[in-house]
Amino acid sequence: MVVGCVLHVSRKHRFAQLHTSAYNLPVSGPAGSRQGADTRKLPGCGDVVDPSGSPQCELLSNSPPWKVERPMNMQTAIERMMTLTLMLTLLSTASHTAQAVRPGLALPAAVSAHTDGNTNWTRPKGPHLAIKHVTVDDGFTISIEAAVGERELERTQSITRTHWITHTTADGLANNSVTSIAVDGDDHLWFGTWGGVSAFDRTNWTTYTTADGLAHNWVFAVAVDDEGHLWFGTWGGGVSEFDGEEWATYTTADGLANNRVGAIAVDGDDHVWFGTWGGVSEFDGNTWTTYTTADGLPSDNVYAVGIDDDGHKWFGTGNGVSEFDGSIWKTYTTVDGLAHNWVRCIAVDGAGRKWFGTLLGVSQFDGSTWKTYTRADGLVFDSVSAVAVDAAGDRWFGTPDGVSEFHGSTWTTYTEADGLAENDVRAIAIDGAGHRWFGTDGGGVSQVFDGRDLWMPLFLPLDD
Repeated sequence: MVVGCVLHVSRKHRFAQLHTSAYNLPVSGPAGSRQGADTRKLPGCGDVVDPSGSPQCELLSNSPPWKVERPMNMQTAIERMMTLTLMLTLLSTASHTAQAVRPGLALPAAVSAHTDGNTNWTRPKGPHLAIKHVTVDDGFTISIEAAVGERELERTQSITRTHWITHTTADGLANNSVTSIAVDGDDHLWFGTWGGVSAFDRTNWTTYTTADGLAHNWVFAVAVDDEGHLWFGTWGGGVSEFDGEEWATYTTADGLANNRVGAIAVDGDDHVWFGTWGGVSEFDGNTWTTYTTADGLPSDNVYAVGIDDDGHKWFGTGNGVSEFDGSIWKTYTTVDGLAHNWVRCIAVDGAGRKWFGTLLGVSQFDGSTWKTYTRADGLVFDSVSAVAVDAAGDRWFGTPDGVSEFHGSTWTTYTEADGLAENDVRAIAIDGAGHRWFGTDGGGVSQVFDGRDLWMPLFLPLDD
């Protein structure tokens, strides 16, 4: 017999619920015997009619949501107790490190027999379920060893799986072409699109356009400063700053190098750096400073801005990438080891390595050595338009043919076939919960996360 149940576990809110669904189940006789092949499909995992009249059991608890209100036969009750043990294991594991949970636990201490439909409860007859060992490893795989009478039971179940959710204009997104994503201090998401800016607080969507104070509805860059102010780079309207209530716009009239802004980054001094089509502009809150080819940039068309832990600024241009330490400029090109001179995106990982997305692959620079990755290595497509690094150190690359994740030695690619809204990925962000957000060109936004707080089936075999 295989009983299917559904387990919901939320590590964030620390609760679990057990739900059931209909399956064809063998009808069992008294206390663990079998009656043959007679089966009935009834509306509920526990609603099994036993023609032999054996006791029907119900799983009880002192408080919801553990109570299961449908009657069940003895074997189903045992299975539920194993599932309950799995849930308790999850809730008792504050981290994902391996941990044994109550070996030798004898059940069913919380299972009682229901007779004649009344409210009198007695302990069921038949063998008890003895839990021998339960563990959870760091990959969130649960293993349970148990015994019913002399029969040994063992089950291993991995419950980590990837889930995809797509957000589009139908949900509240301003436009389905998403160019940039930022996460603020409240872990809210901000999306720059071709139709304005959309904010998402995990429940509600709010869109801002020129009608609200945005400089231009074509938004190509989004960043958040240390005070929680939002900065939006637009294509033709300059830069907009939003403090949550008031809007301010800055253009070439104020000191911005060019009104077409494609990249923004904030440094450790809370200075904001803007990559434009007229050079790089730095704004300290009062004064604007612009740097161009006359200062050391290889090109005035700046597509990407990155800042490392030493405070050095990195600028991706159409003629290579420039490093600026505050006084000295240094430019790297294909002659040095860069994959291609057109650098479209930049990210810095926890080890201080710089990652550059170019037209012909991804280049990594550790300060002395360059290494390039292309389709030949596992990258889904050589033209890379977005890059991000998650808390585990995995690198994510957005391309016109999908997203590639690089674990350090292996590659995994995700496309529309996996759940991605659209293969052409233009922006990537990682939120505080580790969820990955992919902005696509025409498909909206894809949110990707593991299944630790979602419904998923657990199948525990009780019979050979």
